[in-house]
Amino acid sequence: MRHVIIGRGIAGVSAARSIRETDAGAEITMIASDPFDAYYRPLLPSLIGQEGMEISVGIDPIRHLGIRTIHDTAQCLNGKTKTVELSSGALVSYDKLLIATGSSPVIPDIPGIQGEGVFPLRTIEDARGIQSKARGNRSAIVLGGGFVGIRTAAALKRLGLRVTIIEKLGRLLYEKADARASMIVSDLLKRESIDIAANQHDYEINRSQGAVRSVRLASGRIIDADFIVVAVGTKPNIGPFVESGLRTNKGIITGEYLETNIPDVYAAGDVVEYRDLVSNAFAVSASWTNAEEMGRLAGRNMAGAVVRYAGFLSLMSTVEILNVPIMTVGLVGAVGKEYEVVASDSEEVYRKLVFKDDLMKGALLIGRREDTDVYAYFIKNQVPLGSLKKSAIQGGLRYSDILKPLSGPASS
Repeated sequence: MRHVIIGRGIAGVSAARSIRETDAGAEITMIASDPFDAYYRPLLPSLIGQEGMEISVGIDPIRHLGIRTIHDTAQCLNGKTKTVELSSGALVSYDKLLIATGSSPVIPDIPGIQGEGVFPLRTIEDARGIQSKARGNRSAIVLGGGFVGIRTAAALKRLGLRVTIIEKLGRLLYEKADARASMIVSDLLKRESIDIAANQHDYEINRSQGAVRSVRLASGRIIDADFIVVAVGTKPNIGPFVESGLRTNKGIITGEYLETNIPDVYAAGDVVEYRDLVSNAFAVSASWTNAEEMGRLAGRNMAGAVVRYAGFLSLMSTVEILNVPIMTVGLVGAVGKEYEVVASDSEEVYRKLVFKDDLMKGALLIGRREDTDVYAYFIKNQVPLGSLKKSAIQGGLRYSDILKPLSGPASS
């Protein structure tokens, strides 16, 4: 059986591992445009601020599981002939194919953004380029107030630069957290002298002799900058497959076994559009955890298993900003009357849990280290809490609670 995997991110690597574990004799080929071994992409902002930091995933299954690697880029797919055409013109044949091409940075359409001194942050090469540019310069602007942008700003500040975050929406973490959490994070950044310019819809990059010099806001304010980092979001890499007949929307649409509408073609990771377990709406996810699980299950199904994929939490982040732990998962923004919201707020700790009857629908935890994976487990699997609801509210959930038989619904 010839298995071909397009993509060497965590979804592709997890699939390769699963295929080999399920079918020891399988022929596995991986098509990878990234020259680096598999690495923890969520750690890229930290890589900017720390020399010599190691972010590889450790033992790379590509080297240790007899997997052939082709360093090239997929250009198109032919489901009838079961071939993938590469940018070199070569054709790769498959019996089973996995598309795990991930996502690419969104580059906003603003005047002056094209040219030297503007960096996305999606690869090791991007992080090293930003780190190199930071040496000998004094100021930087980060476009985007999500987790990647905030952590990048903190890393640049650590290198001694004057840093400003420009956010299009009204506050930081607009789609990732609520207003109170945004205020807490904003205060953390301001204490470190990181400037924030929110609600900025129209601005332009000023250049002199091709080099970035500043950004002019619609108000007329000018913010000096030696370079700019773009962190406004990502989009699935579906371009090579749009003309292939694959069913796509924002991402590649799959069935419950991560199969596409083309026989023997599967998809996993950031490139997939699938059902969110809390909202029940279709969404794409740029989450490392989701990509790993999708790759693992897709690989097993490619190798002959029959494993259903239930869906993902499109919002699931656990990060540390300026040494403050933050976890946000599930439904944490504006909620309707059918939901119960329980929040506690002090100067250093903010906890917000969202319930619907006996089910936890969202959790937002700032400033206190808890077994955050336990909250994610109950939200993702929609397990009735029973008597554990009180423990959740008080911050007492533990890993051992997952193993306990749960009692009936909590009494009112």
